[in-house]
Amino acid sequence: MEQLIPGCVTVPVKYGTSRLSAMTWPPAKSREMIRAGAERAMDVIDKIEPLKLEAPIVFREERVEPAFDEENPGDGWRIIDAHTRETQADDFMEIFFRIYPQFDRDWQPLDWQPAD
Repeated sequence: MEQLIPGCVTVPVKYGTSRLSAMTWPPAKSREMIRAGAERAMDVIDKIEPLKLEAPIVFREERVEPAFDEENPGDGWRIIDAHTRETQADDFMEIFFRIYPQFDRDWQPLDWQPAD
């Protein structure tokens, strides 16, 4: 995220050591770190440009276990192999509804604006 949005504040409280394990800070320490990070983020909130994705947005989903069926890719999806599928849209909300087709398309997150 720091590479995509220079100056953004992140608070890593977990470090992956393998696909199934991680080193983590204890919960109390994690809460302290997150609270301090939130304070730092508020200090720079007006100085950081939001990430704007240019259309078309390509979203690729990869799974360790085979999960995707070439015979039934789902609306708007392209199956690359049994482990990988890909979709493309003009904005992330369209991708969201492809990932979560059970959501009502009238639903919108607060303050969301469609792509220009």
